[in-house]
Amino acid sequence: MKTSAVGKIIFAFGIVTMFMYTTFTFLWALAGLALPFPLSVDNESFSLFQLLTPPLGAILMIAGGLIFGKKEKEVAL
Repeated sequence: MKTSAVGKIIFAFGIVTMFMYTTFTFLWALAGLALPFPLSVDNESFSLFQLLTPPLGAILMIAGGLIFGKKEKEVAL
C-alpha cells in the first residue's frame, strides 16, 4: 500500500513539473493574469531548468506509473 502511494506522489509531481513552464503559463496568459516570472531568463542555470522541466516531468510520470502499476499487479494476482 505504501509503494502505491509513493507511485501516485511521484506521478503527481511529474505532472506539476511537466506543465510548470508549458501549460500553466499559457493558461495564465489566456486569462490575462500577469506572470510572476519571465518566460525567458538570462541566467544560464535557470534557462537549463526551463529546458529540462518537461522531459524531467515526463520521466517522473513514467516512473510513478511503473511503480504504481507494479504494485497493483502484485495485489491483483
